[in-house]
Amino acid sequence: MNKKSIIIISSIFLLLLFLSISLIIINKNNSKDSLKFKKEYESLNNIIDDKTKEKYINVDIPKDNPFIYTDTFEIIRKVNNKDTFAIFFSYNTCQNARKIIPNIINISKELSINEIYYLNIKDIRNTLIINKNGYLETSKMGTEGYYQLLKIFDEILPEYKIDNKKLKPGKRIYAPSIISVVEGEPISITNLEKDNILINEEDLNNNIKEVLSDIKPSSTCSIQTAC
Repeated sequence: MNKKSIIIISSIFLLLLFLSISLIIINKNNSKDSLKFKKEYESLNNIIDDKTKEKYINVDIPKDNPFIYTDTFEIIRKVNNKDTFAIFFSYNTCQNARKIIPNIINISKELSINEIYYLNIKDIRNTLIINKNGYLETSKMGTEGYYQLLKIFDEILPEYKIDNKKLKPGKRIYAPSIISVVEGEPISITNLEKDNILINEEDLNNNIKEVLSDIKPSSTCSIQTAC
């Protein structure tokens, strides 16, 4: 074997070794996120909500769930990089989110989708109220990253729900929602409730499947049920 052949074989071996190590690291990180997600949501099992005095819906989340923790700026970077991915917008105290998580996990397995990004939006959104003079007022500012997401997903987001229909409060990311992004372009967000109640099981699964099918294995996803 000549020197040139040895160099080529060595280079291929080193490349394969690098790829193998990278995959191991990625899988480890994803596994940590899966366990973190499981603990976050299962930590409220058998707990009573202080505000509503209702018991949180119990969830049993598998260790190999597809959820990967992210933040607003990582989502923005992925959009700018023309990536294809799905984001689950939620938080662990949202009852509708707790109801649909098993559906999302089962459908993601059915579609062979191993990664769904998870963003906890509980504390990053703005809050609007109607003041005594009948005008919109911001009682809580959203984060810079959240406002950027509103711009990016503007075309597919629902309006901020407010009692006075004459007022124009702008858009809002509701929980739970899944948004599909294909090659950097927002594709869809599916409303999973009617009159603040989750739609029936069959329609729920069909909507989730329709959205997640966008990213299978080269597209993206979306859902919504408002909290």
